[in-house]
Amino acid sequence: MVAQWNSEGSTALDWRPVASVAVLVLVLLLGSTLPLPGLDPVALQNYLQASPDGSGRVSVLALGLGPLLSVLLVFETLKLFSPAFSRRIARSPGSRAKTALAIRGAMLLVAALQGLGIHAALAEMGFVENDPLAKLAVVASLVAGVGVLAFAAEQVRLPLLADAGFWAIISLPWVESIVATFLELMEYARIGAIGPEAVVVAAACLAAAVASIVFATTSLRKRVREAGGSMLRWSPILVWPPLLAGAVANILAGLAYEFAVTRIEPTVALYSVLWTILFALILPVVVFLYARSIAKTFEEPDWPGRRATLALLALTQIGVCAGLLMASDQFAVALNGSALITLVVFLWALGQAVFANRDAGRTGL
Repeated sequence: MVAQWNSEGSTALDWRPVASVAVLVLVLLLGSTLPLPGLDPVALQNYLQASPDGSGRVSVLALGLGPLLSVLLVFETLKLFSPAFSRRIARSPGSRAKTALAIRGAMLLVAALQGLGIHAALAEMGFVENDPLAKLAVVASLVAGVGVLAFAAEQVRLPLLADAGFWAIISLPWVESIVATFLELMEYARIGAIGPEAVVVAAACLAAAVASIVFATTSLRKRVREAGGSMLRWSPILVWPPLLAGAVANILAGLAYEFAVTRIEPTVALYSVLWTILFALILPVVVFLYARSIAKTFEEPDWPGRRATLALLALTQIGVCAGLLMASDQFAVALNGSALITLVVFLWALGQAVFANRDAGRTGL
């Protein structure tokens, strides 16, 4: 189809993806202000006075989409190690429907279990009554909040990123974390705890990480498009490997750290080194497994330089995650590489969706 050009010689931007994301953000903001039922007003007021930004932790959206993330981590692992399982889901509408139903059911079950834990903690702090009715109200509200968020996330669709709404909810709150981190660094610089150059170095590290993520993502899209493949099908390889490799590295590093307690004095630096080594060893394997799973599941065409492109992607993810971990230890702030990768990939996909018509117009397609 020939693109329709406006009077200025360029195609119109498509703002519909931005509108859907704005609605999702509105749901998050409004839901975060709704307190859980049965909270003691005096205790809640005292808590909010002591922690003005803590309303979200006692709201109906306190769990976010954490329960869904927990379920999907297991589901993604199954797909990686069983291409036949992944292929059956992808090619059978009935299997897809049953799998989606099972994932939603497991998500709500996990939310209910986590809700019980939150009620127990709130009851111990004196925020709610420790009785069956209060417990039911808290758990039901948290489960409903997860369900509403999951439904709202499903309404956000981007042509280059699968499960875009899910990644939006997972990643967008980290924007606030980035701002808070740099405000904290500037405060440290103001009181002389660190030099002003430390803020510049941290900003440069963050900018370099963002640039490398965009470059690796764009390179993969270019190769997939040249081969006639689907970037939507390849998009999970952009976001899932750091999360899966990080989860496994956390478990193994934790075990090694506990083992080391009896032999040497454990330190935070030791844990960071253990985690980095394990993460760097595990992540390329996860990227390879994803590439194999995607190619076999969807019969995606191969392309020249595929190994080099995937190696670049793996090295980028390792560099970003390990680099920000070291920066966190250096500056005593929280910088999460996996969260940054997810955020940048989501914003990249959103930008590509907005400018899709203009780019199509430039090529005359």
